[in-house]
Amino acid sequence: MQSNSYDANQEENQNSLEMLGDAMKEHQESIKQREGESEKERDLSKYPVSLRRLPSLILDMIDRNITLDFDMATGIYKIKGFYKNGDMRLEEQEDGKFLAIDKKGEDTEIASVEDIVTLNFEHWKMSGSKGGIYPQLDKPWQNEFENRGYIKRQVTYIPL
Repeated sequence: MQSNSYDANQEENQNSLEMLGDAMKEHQESIKQREGESEKERDLSKYPVSLRRLPSLILDMIDRNITLDFDMATGIYKIKGFYKNGDMRLEEQEDGKFLAIDKKGEDTEIASVEDIVTLNFEHWKMSGSKGGIYPQLDKPWQNEFENRGYIKRQVTYIPL
């Protein structure tokens, strides 16, 4: 009797492991497919030859007119327009991932332009005064914030 119960449990565990393995494999394949699609969708011919080998994240930033500099001596990108922080350092890691490092040395892992836009938005909010006055937005950040619904346009009229 215990043998049948043990065999049934063992078979059930085996089936669960197989299902888990299949689910993990499907998940990994879907990630590979999405990554492959993003690379396939990008038409590199629109970029100058010297830019075609840049990481996808950097090309995405270029596409959105986000201003950045590259320091050839250190290999570090600097993203412009982070208000009181100044330029945000963007360092590529050995594994191909990026870290954004602020002036205090705090780092944030960056996987997409969305992460950079959100980080910029947080810095913009922190740069505001207690009276609700915020620094002027640079055009690319303003466009990104509006597209995501982070801000609304408000026009103020004053007498001449």
